[in-house]
Amino acid sequence: MRLAPTLHGGKLFVGSDDGHAYCISTEGKLIWRKRLAPSDYRIAGNNRIISAWPLRTGILVRDGVAYAGAGMFPSEGVHIVAFSAADGKEQWRTTRTDLPAQGNLLVSNDRVYVPAGRDNPVVYDRATGKHLRTMKGGGGTYALLTGNTLVFGPGRKGQLGLVPGGMTDTFASFSGNHMIVSAEKSYLHADRELSVLDRVRYLKLEGERKQVDEDRKTNGALLAKLRKQKSPDVPMVLEKVIAGGRRLGEISAEMKACFLWRVDCGQPHALVLAGNTLFAGGDNEVAAYSTSDGKQIWTAKVNGIALGLAVAHGRLVVSTHKGTIHCFTTK
Repeated sequence: MRLAPTLHGGKLFVGSDDGHAYCISTEGKLIWRKRLAPSDYRIAGNNRIISAWPLRTGILVRDGVAYAGAGMFPSEGVHIVAFSAADGKEQWRTTRTDLPAQGNLLVSNDRVYVPAGRDNPVVYDRATGKHLRTMKGGGGTYALLTGNTLVFGPGRKGQLGLVPGGMTDTFASFSGNHMIVSAEKSYLHADRELSVLDRVRYLKLEGERKQVDEDRKTNGALLAKLRKQKSPDVPMVLEKVIAGGRRLGEISAEMKACFLWRVDCGQPHALVLAGNTLFAGGDNEVAAYSTSDGKQIWTAKVNGIALGLAVAHGRLVVSTHKGTIHCFTTK
């Protein structure tokens, strides 16, 4: 079992490399088991015998319906399945032959988002399983749905993508490894830098930039045509092109100002937000940064690369690649 179980309605739902979805009571009693793999064909994987269609997406449950993906090898078919959370009865199934299904699923009111490892997330209609689109602009090993906005990355190029609800393509992208999204701000975590973005303002300017750039290209094409015709409208259209270029420069400067602060950060492996403090995991250390100005306010040594961070009940829990778990509390 690669991903954490989902707790829903007092039951645990978990997917396994054996190609099955399991529903288990919190006392450990098996309620039902459903094979999502199309057959019981087995292969060698990670020094074990596993299904040719392992469940590497976890199981997500909403409104009595469970969703999961079975399959890592597109040539064998990758199955996205919706089934009853009560008894495992299948409601719909869709099969892809171009992308794997790997990473925790996301569900909005009408869509199912399926991360595809380092490739682009795939979007399905929640009611029917129909493939709606594959996201453009970069992939990612994780995705975050906040409202109807999809955030994904870092993909192959270290880019974090953002797609507002209702849009079909990436609206904005940022260099980084992690993004934490709050009500109006986004905290961006790159290999050597930590920064905070006024996301609301930035996205408004990005929308304007795309429109101004489109209008400028249209006017540029019109200008070339009018010049060939020696039209008297050339000066008027030329002024529009010049004004568009001027506005693009202004927007670029305003977008840069949307980054409220940037600081050097030598802990690139993990990031969590707790209140007004950001905790970052690095090589043999963890550090804390203030969200108000990015100032580093605390560091501590750990045994190994800090890959897992969690904050609860006033404590910071850190797990490292050496299998060590540290727990820190306030003085």
